[in-house]
Amino acid sequence: MLEIEGILNATTNYLLDSMTTKGFGFDAALREAQRGGFTEADPRNDTEDSDTACKLLILAKFGFGADLTMDDLSVEGIQSVAKERVGAW
Repeated sequence: MLEIEGILNATTNYLLDSMTTKGFGFDAALREAQRGGFTEADPRNDTEDSDTACKLLILAKFGFGADLTMDDLSVEGIQSVAKERVGAW
């Protein structure tokens, strides 16, 4: 089984940091990131993890020679992560 774990997206990193260090929920962290210009105008590619999924496919293909497609991935966007769950990491 091939497994890669990490934060591969700057927006996700910013949101998780705000949720852990400031105790923000997702929505408050996203508003702060948008006010600070850390997200794109439409942050869904980052928050729903299609950006990260594409990066994982690139890593798997070129780093490990794996022949994978989006259908092979299990993707969960950060928008569904409660701040209590973030503290568990």
